[in-house]
Amino acid sequence: MSQLVPAQGETYYFVTSDGSILDVPWNGDETDYDRLGFGNVFRRKGNAVAARDEMKGLFRKYRKVNSNGFQTNNRKSQGSRNSRE
Repeated sequence: MSQLVPAQGETYYFVTSDGSILDVPWNGDETDYDRLGFGNVFRRKGNAVAARDEMKGLFRKYRKVNSNGFQTNNRKSQGSRNSRE
């Protein structure tokens, strides 16, 4: 399914690496197209929130199946002390 490219200056929403939702105007630059290519461009904030929540669920499922060598029951070994659920 292809996404529509926002018009120049049109506001869109995206999910940041910490799970925040930000809105920015479309400039057609490399960053905009990188987000679009990854499926991280949303016309409505609610759609970005729904996508973020779905991604969090997928990450949780992945961690249960593949701990990448980390002890998943030990908070100190789960990665960065700044990581968020």
